[in-house]
Amino acid sequence: MLKKILLLLVIGAFPVLANLHADHIDFLLNKYHKLGRFEGSVLVAEHGKIIYARGIGLADRKQGIRNETSTRFRIASMTKAFTSALILKLAEEGRLDIHASLCEYLPEFPAEKGEHITLHHLMNNTSGLQDYTNIPGFYKNRTAESYTPQQLVDLIIDLPVLAEPGKTFNYNNSNFILLGMIIEKITGKSYGQVLKEKILEPLQMSNTGYDLPGNRRPNQAIGYNRTLLGFQEADYMDLSSMYAAAGLYSTVEDLFKWDRALQTDKLLSSESRDKMFSMNNFGYGYGWSVVKAVVGAYSDTLKVITHNGGLKGFTSRIVRIPKDETVIILLRNSSGRGITEIGDKIMAILYDQPYQIPSRSAAEEVAAEMITKSTKAGLKKYEQLKVADSAEYTFAEADFNRVGYLLLNMNKFDEAIEIFKINVLAFPNSANTYDSLGEAYMVAGYSDLAIMYYNLSLQKIPNDTNLNREFKEQLKKNALAKLNRLRSN
Repeated sequence: MLKKILLLLVIGAFPVLANLHADHIDFLLNKYHKLGRFEGSVLVAEHGKIIYARGIGLADRKQGIRNETSTRFRIASMTKAFTSALILKLAEEGRLDIHASLCEYLPEFPAEKGEHITLHHLMNNTSGLQDYTNIPGFYKNRTAESYTPQQLVDLIIDLPVLAEPGKTFNYNNSNFILLGMIIEKITGKSYGQVLKEKILEPLQMSNTGYDLPGNRRPNQAIGYNRTLLGFQEADYMDLSSMYAAAGLYSTVEDLFKWDRALQTDKLLSSESRDKMFSMNNFGYGYGWSVVKAVVGAYSDTLKVITHNGGLKGFTSRIVRIPKDETVIILLRNSSGRGITEIGDKIMAILYDQPYQIPSRSAAEEVAAEMITKSTKAGLKKYEQLKVADSAEYTFAEADFNRVGYLLLNMNKFDEAIEIFKINVLAFPNSANTYDSLGEAYMVAGYSDLAIMYYNLSLQKIPNDTNLNREFKEQLKKNALAKLNRLRSN
């Protein structure tokens, strides 16, 4: 009897907690939106029930069209989970074996490269293959072109193999291009058609699909890049260049249907779902990142299943905790940092944990002042913000470093140098601040100053307690390489 009473109390308390959680989530997202760091759609569910769903900001800034929960966004690498699900569906139908060789399904793939790579290796990113999007200039300059799946496969075939299959983890778009091609070879149908027949139509995900080139779809968000001076429409991207690795669009409403289906046998058997969400030694399943973490008041670890996505003008994140039927879905039509941070803070709210309210970036405000007025005005702004230092602003080393590189990419060399100099003065024991200033001087053509600051960075590395061993080694290696180049010129 006591157990029944306690259960009724918990059930009765859920709406109150859900409303409280929703209020906190709304407060948090309003803060991020005010700071220019979230434009998009959000859906959050607890115990399988939606507690918060909202569109925030603009889907189309020129037309003044607002984001809604039905707005379509490019979901980028969240596509990988759908591709993995299709492979598992075909395996359930007996049409392929996930432990068979890649070459069995793509005989054109050279045996010396692919004989020992299995579909299992492709799905959990341990194939040892190279990522074709890392071909110099590909992502920046060649993604506006249209590609057939075979053309992408041919690109991958030409790349050297990085490692023996199963030995190392390398997050890799090439793996999922090959899986998409295998789906087409096995079924005799296009990837988009198979996706529609086996996942989208059964789950009634009518606002999800493969984003083929053509006219803009109704209710589809435009992607923007967030810059130091506001939002700019992102460069055009033909998603045939991303295909089965990152080529889908969806809505938070449809992705909630996807999440619910993955809680049951409606789409995949429990055996297939166990395979999909079993993490390898590198924390990756089949198209999903999988970790065990202590969440909230739980004394034991829970399985947390996530994935991020990022393309020109779009970022996305999904966080699933199957034991509690909790899901957080974030779709953003702007590039930039923070999508993981926002998801983590929403999870903290759901599990009644403390979280930090986002702060304004002192570095961004100083840089904007430099660009719109003058370097001198920016430095004056910095002094003013320092005096008025409060919880409203962050003066973090990483933030000034990030903004410095944004300025470098804009060819604002003098402004970048001043931002990096601020960081050196604020964090004099950080090897990375000296390294960044050295790079700015090098790019700007001040070789003597670049050499001086790279040498200072090398001196700081051994005693910098904020850097792990791997980062120290990489920093040292890069500094020595830059010094050799500078001295040889």
